[in-house]
Amino acid sequence: MANNRGLTIVVIGVGSIVAWAGLENQKITTVIQSVLQGKKPQPGTGMIFGTGSAGTTGGGVTPVGGSPAGGSPSQNKALGQQMCAAAGWTGEEWTAFNNIAMAESGWSNTAQNPSGAAGIAQNINGFGPGYEENNPRQQIAWMINYIRGRYGDPIKAWAFHVANGYY
Repeated sequence: MANNRGLTIVVIGVGSIVAWAGLENQKITTVIQSVLQGKKPQPGTGMIFGTGSAGTTGGGVTPVGGSPAGGSPSQNKALGQQMCAAAGWTGEEWTAFNNIAMAESGWSNTAQNPSGAAGIAQNINGFGPGYEENNPRQQIAWMINYIRGRYGDPIKAWAFHVANGYY
């Protein structure tokens, strides 16, 4: 992460704080530490953009940057990998996150099942405010918040999924 410079990153933090970090000669870990400590990120590193509530419903997660229009599963997966990296989930964490998304929706932001679960994360409450059908960025942010709030990380969430068939 130390070499990530000049990139725009979405960071999902404790309490579902969504932060925008334009990393200008700053390490993402510095930006994350500032946000988690309740400090305003240093000039050039970004600002807090919006909040949601973690937990089983995901709350009103606000998408950050880019178009909310839906993408193909491969585009959604690439976006998910970027957002997970910004949240500090790379390597095994990313693999577990990807495994969950593939098992639940195949990265389709329009996927629905008879139980009412919908989207990339298969939110049991379906589509609605804070989790819209044509907004993969919002759905991925919701999924990151949900996993962090319920399991702590994607590895634990995937282990639960393997044992129970859902997460």
